[in-house]
Amino acid sequence: MKIKYENIYLVQSYPAVNSIINRIYAEDAMSLIIVIGNKSLENFLKELFHKKVNIKVLRFGNYNLLYSSVKKLYYPFHLFFLRLLVKNFSCKNLIVTFKDWGDIGLIQLKKIKSLNKIHLVSYEEQQFIIKDKKPSSFQDFIYYFFHRLLIGKNLSLKYTNPIINRKSPLIGISDKFYRNNNFKTQTLGKIEIDNAIIENYQNIYEIRDAGIIFIEKDLFGNDIVSRDEYWNFIRNLVRKANSINLEVYLKFKPRNYKKSLEKKYIRYGFKVLPHHIPIQFFYNHPNLVSGIGFTSSGMAYNDSFKIISFAKAIKINKSAEKIVNRSIKNTLKRAATKTIHFPESVEEIISEIKSLQTSDN
Repeated sequence: MKIKYENIYLVQSYPAVNSIINRIYAEDAMSLIIVIGNKSLENFLKELFHKKVNIKVLRFGNYNLLYSSVKKLYYPFHLFFLRLLVKNFSCKNLIVTFKDWGDIGLIQLKKIKSLNKIHLVSYEEQQFIIKDKKPSSFQDFIYYFFHRLLIGKNLSLKYTNPIINRKSPLIGISDKFYRNNNFKTQTLGKIEIDNAIIENYQNIYEIRDAGIIFIEKDLFGNDIVSRDEYWNFIRNLVRKANSINLEVYLKFKPRNYKKSLEKKYIRYGFKVLPHHIPIQFFYNHPNLVSGIGFTSSGMAYNDSFKIISFAKAIKINKSAEKIVNRSIKNTLKRAATKTIHFPESVEEIISEIKSLQTSDN
């Protein structure tokens, strides 16, 4: 086997990439990063490693085709062409950062020859017990059959504990595939990105005025809050933050980003940050007092940067109470030693932010 790369990394999500940025940044070996489906993540990694001539970043597939009902119609054709156009690669070490959350990555994975195969399990993924399962309903069977037909037979439906908040079944690469192909599993701890890397990257954008960072989350998809309730909360939050001379900077979760939604937030007084940059790269910026979000894995990082959750400060639809409580529990589990506060009103949020302003001064 002719080896072209020392290392090939297969990545598809931000949490997993955050866990290995330090490792990739420090290495001098010729390495290839193949991003599965995620255009925002591809853009971020190309910016991050643009000065490192030994690191090449490519993308395989496009998950953006799943983000609207119209685009989903083209997805089966997309999968068909991916199987026709996938490229072969060879390396000494193949490092894969997904299994139970993978689908189209299987197509590329099977075209890579390597001497060593490593499956990295990110800290976030370890919060769940995940096992292969059989279809338990007709909907499960159709979903399972579709993916195996167009992607590959080495996929399996997944059982998760705790339950994850999603409408479609979770599907990923089967345990048997990794076992039969001699993958060695390495579990990762809660890894913070090196400050030197973050500070170097922060030079490419500016946060000129003092403010707080707001971590956007889609609360309408699972009918967690009403639209009127949410936008009234947003209006009140911005108005009260501005009254103590703080801007509110918006950070979209990359897959939630929409231009029309960005414009709406701007009308409410938000300043919008680049959505493709991981949230941790904004923490500890000298002009940011704190962060505020609902629930997310990104809130669990950087113990010195204060994060406030508004999950108890906004009226939740009764039908969504179990979903929200589960999401809060998962976020706290990821946070481990980090304290996340849950004020019960906008007034309490602002009061806590003011106390942080005072302590910083």
